[in-house]
Amino acid sequence: MDSGKEVDNAEADNVVEILTAGPKVNNCTFSNDGKFLLIASVCGYQVLSIDDTGACTLQYATAQRMSITLIQCALTGKLVLFAPTTDASNLYIEDYDKEEVVAKLGYYGPIQDVLANHGMFVVAVNTQLYIYRLEGVQPISQLTYVLSPFALSNDPINCYVAHCDGNLTGCVVVQDVEQQSLTIRILAHRSGSSFFRLVLSL
Repeated sequence: MDSGKEVDNAEADNVVEILTAGPKVNNCTFSNDGKFLLIASVCGYQVLSIDDTGACTLQYATAQRMSITLIQCALTGKLVLFAPTTDASNLYIEDYDKEEVVAKLGYYGPIQDVLANHGMFVVAVNTQLYIYRLEGVQPISQLTYVLSPFALSNDPINCYVAHCDGNLTGCVVVQDVEQQSLTIRILAHRSGSSFFRLVLSL
């Protein structure tokens, strides 16, 4: 199929490099600043840097063979947060530059999702959102939410988390992480099933 754009050899190599990350890619995500791409597969994970021209360079690939379902990147200290498929109740925080597991957090149930910015991260387990500060992996707060999408703002100083309100179907609540206070409640839809993705760009 003709895409209408010629692809030079360098671009073709980049495409091949990404698509051959593993036999089965489970997840992929960009870092907050868009400079890194993380790929989680049945063979572990890869970290690729992306320059201004869009070219990708492999920075790290796990030597240990393990299937990873969820993965997120935090730029502070080159940290990667991931949950293995066979160990879905534990979150690993790894400094891939040193190939060292900085912390391992266990939960009473499988991890549904994890989001991170430069200074904080949020873990969704069952009906709880666990919010931590990256430095020292310090717990900040714990919120009750319905099993639905949630979002974390990129700013670690004025940090907000948005999630669906379990008491008011179709409502999104935005909360200040540091103050642990409700900032705003938005009636988005009449049905909670209308939610597919929440994105905060604050």
